[in-house]
Amino acid sequence: ELVGTLTLNRNPDNFFAETEQIAFHPGHLVPGIDFSNDPLLQGRLFSYTDTQLSRLGSPNFHEIPINRSVNTVHNNQRDGHMRQQIVKGKVSYEPNSIGGGCPFQAMMKDGGF
Repeated sequence: ELVGTLTLNRNPDNFFAETEQIAFHPGHLVPGIDFSNDPLLQGRLFSYTDTQLSRLGSPNFHEIPINRSVNTVHNNQRDGHMRQQIVKGKVSYEPNSIGGGCPFQAMMKDGGF
């Protein structure tokens, strides 16, 4: 049985940045965990992304500091509205002819998906 805990041990330092911009999503699970067939959960799995898009105003809400992953994310995405990460280089896709074939997909040993 997997049990998670959340310890609330302080008040937010910046209420807006630490509470109003949080984008919870029940569909973001670690490998090995699956969803139950609860109708309420199934509806939320469908609607939460749309809710966060309209509430936070950008498809890049996952890059806001409070929502950002602790580990580096290798997704080869680039540019777009409200991007928080500065990507260097000419291309963000592979294979390509102007970047020497880079970037390549990150390998599993490098934390790739």
